[in-house]
Amino acid sequence: CQISVTYETDPAAIKDPSNWHVIYSIEGGCPSNTHQNLDSSYQGPQGTYSGALACSDPKTNGVDCVNSFNFTIPTGMKSGAATLGWTWFNSVGNREMYMNCASIDIDGGDGSEMSDLPSMFVANLANVNSCPTTQSMDLSFPNPGKYVTTKKPEGEAAKTAVTFPMAKPTGEGCSKNGEAAPGGPGYGEGSQSSPSAYPSAAATPSSPAYGAPSAAPSAPVSMPTSAASSAAGGNGYKIPTMTTIAGTAPSAALAPTGSASAPNA
Repeated sequence: CQISVTYETDPAAIKDPSNWHVIYSIEGGCPSNTHQNLDSSYQGPQGTYSGALACSDPKTNGVDCVNSFNFTIPTGMKSGAATLGWTWFNSVGNREMYMNCASIDIDGGDGSEMSDLPSMFVANLANVNSCPTTQSMDLSFPNPGKYVTTKKPEGEAAKTAVTFPMAKPTGEGCSKNGEAAPGGPGYGEGSQSSPSAYPSAAATPSSPAYGAPSAAPSAPVSMPTSAASSAAGGNGYKIPTMTTIAGTAPSAALAPTGSASAPNA
């Protein structure tokens, strides 16, 4: 998974991966370490359980469940109205990319890291590049940035769990995919007005997507503001920098919910 931020409001600019600044990359286990869709029954320490339960639930085996993550908005981000994107890639089934978004306001940023953050990694979208991910492999990003973590099963689950190996993508369009965003005057300045138009692709865990907001997170932040609320159904949020925000994929804070009953792994 990657958490990225863009300040752009023009639909064409939003579709350009270089306009998305990656603030957190998670390699492996996002949203799950399972080898299948979380729509079956599994054996846990308390017996059989079904569906996409959070890994924090004591009924789960720590593998066939949904992981949770914390991340911070760096102070090096620029203050203002923005769109936060959560992207992830399935490891089984068709080669796809998924995305959910939320409109946010960032306070207290100084913009010092904008030119150092990598751009959003995009794969499995022929209209963007020629960079496929690999079946039955956990994605290792070509450029995850300095805010990165690897998620594998922990505790008792780690003793018996068999996880997918990590692999960097290969392909004609992979070599420069996710490079640091170019610097220079005006780059990434975007608009501080309300995001008013977005690409129309679906952005739920059941449909591959890129660049389409669908739902705002329920995060421990301040009351919604009007400046950045129109694109996410009126759910704009003001997020101060360096505030740790819990994110649980796909059903809790900073993991926008979709219409599917369970995500692809």
